[in-house]
Amino acid sequence: MAKAPRPGKTREAEAANRRFRITVRGVTLELAASLTLNEKMAVRLATGIPFDQFFVSESRIGEDTVAVLWWLARRANGEPGLAWSTFAAEWSTVAPEDLDVDLVDDDGEPSDDPEG
Repeated sequence: MAKAPRPGKTREAEAANRRFRITVRGVTLELAASLTLNEKMAVRLATGIPFDQFFVSESRIGEDTVAVLWWLARRANGEPGLAWSTFAAEWSTVAPEDLDVDLVDDDGEPSDDPEG
């Protein structure tokens, strides 16, 4: 069941504060769930695929989607010049059991809004 917006906040304001919390091999980074056009274009330029194509389902994402999110999170958290080719070489050693992704609200709790 979806949460109602907190008193005084609209659904749009709640959505604007959602972020991905991604953990890879014990390292956790966060990334705003609403990406800028520049971030989306960086994905397209780096991979040749539009960012939105990495999300085929709201409830399930693939390893390639997690890789793109992790790359963007690293760029947003101190590595703005991280090239996709450098990242991809590192990512090739990551196993699915090394990964965890949550969509969290501004309170840090997992979002249960299916529209998120």
